[in-house]
Amino acid sequence: MALTGFVLVQLRSSHPTLDPALFRDRTYRVANIAAFLTGIGLFGAVIYLPLYIQGVQGGSAAASGFVLAPMMIGVVLGSTLSGWLASRTGRYRRWIAIGVALMAVGFAATATFGPDTPLGTVVAWMVVLGAGIGPTNSLLTLAVQNALPIHLLGAATSANQFFRQIGGTLGVTVFGAMVAGRVRAGLPDLLASDASRLPAPVLESLSDPNLLTDPDRVAAVRETVVPLLGADGFQAFLVRTGSRRFSRRCAACWEAPSPRCSSWRWW
Repeated sequence: MALTGFVLVQLRSSHPTLDPALFRDRTYRVANIAAFLTGIGLFGAVIYLPLYIQGVQGGSAAASGFVLAPMMIGVVLGSTLSGWLASRTGRYRRWIAIGVALMAVGFAATATFGPDTPLGTVVAWMVVLGAGIGPTNSLLTLAVQNALPIHLLGAATSANQFFRQIGGTLGVTVFGAMVAGRVRAGLPDLLASDASRLPAPVLESLSDPNLLTDPDRVAAVRETVVPLLGADGFQAFLVRTGSRRFSRRCAACWEAPSPRCSSWRWW
């Protein structure tokens, strides 16, 4: 409803914020669609890669930041190199195509990540992903700026950034729903056969992906689950979810945490 109302207002306005007439230009139209899609990828990686590192790999917040840093380095290098090549050759479409290809390869690689994926492999693919995002971010803006008259330069640039931000917002929302839905749908297979005895709020807590990064919530849920499923049932759930962070903790550490215990090395 809101989107429909916005479009109608823009069509009738004499000074629209986002001029619909600009979409008659093919370059402007394609570049904004591409910016929307790359925004989905960029923000999705920034938000959910740390969840993977902390919740699945069992790393710390510092480790998740360490993995994001190479991607940002790739973004900077890819953007700088593609800009230099575009200025030397006077062409930018081929560099955008290369960037999109690198993004596709990088995202395909992230789909294969699992609990046992080496951190070095994750870092390497994040550099590839960043190297693909960099050229698309900068050169798509250049494309819309070159496609329209100079008096529309501000409108073209802001529209491109707008679609990138909208893509990121929608992408994070959709990916979050997909992750939560995947966990919720697979929850019965991860729990013991008598999991039906668990209270509904506990089942809801177990289906929250953010549980993987919050030790306090895990401990609170454990106090409710263990009396019903037993310590082995709760431990089996953590192992099956692929969470190294909590599944490696021995029974003694749950009762009396000790930094000297080897099961705490991921902390």
